[in-house]
Amino acid sequence: KDVVTYKLANDLEIFQAARENQVIEKNKKRISQDILLPYAELFIRDMMNISKSYQASFVPINQVYDLKEPKTKDIVIGFPGVPGSFSEQAAKMYFGKETTRTSYDNFDDVFQALENDEIDYGVVPLENSSTGAINDNYDAIRDYGFFIVGEQSLSISQHLLGIKGSCIEDLKEVYSHPQGLLQSSEFLSKHSYIKQKEFVNTATAAKFVSQENNPHLAAIASIDAAHL
Repeated sequence: KDVVTYKLANDLEIFQAARENQVIEKNKKRISQDILLPYAELFIRDMMNISKSYQASFVPINQVYDLKEPKTKDIVIGFPGVPGSFSEQAAKMYFGKETTRTSYDNFDDVFQALENDEIDYGVVPLENSSTGAINDNYDAIRDYGFFIVGEQSLSISQHLLGIKGSCIEDLKEVYSHPQGLLQSSEFLSKHSYIKQKEFVNTATAAKFVSQENNPHLAAIASIDAAHL
């Protein structure tokens, strides 16, 4: 309470990233067993997160949001990429397969479509267990003044896709979103002769490889993209 009183008096944000990192590093130096360092960091972060939640209860509410009632019928959902993307999978899992879905080239296009009332909801990835948060989307939520109104966890299973008749030994290039390449890094390191090419979206990469019809090219994407 003393901490949040100080922050409010000095017009400071509750979350102080640099200060929190200082506290974590200071306390990690007290740990003598290296194997305990990641657990110590988790413990300290969790403790500070609980503290921030308590601090937030003392912040005066000076802005009241008049939120619309959730729309449940005839909804249109926007997602990045093309059909077969993981974002579309998440949309189908959350809203059901029968809803109208519209694809957009990239993340920001989804936010702009929501801003322009072209869609009722936008589905974008926010984080994954292997590479962490997708900060651009967190920033866009803040910049556009939108709200997270739902969450869908999705088990990501990446696949190496090629045209009919191609084989791994003949591949020269593999296309995917940077996250898809990172999630497949162990496999790709064992096949270092395949050049990695970044693409705007995993499903878009699969569509590109399909259209090129080149046995030397492959994509890393979902099984849905493979079928499409």
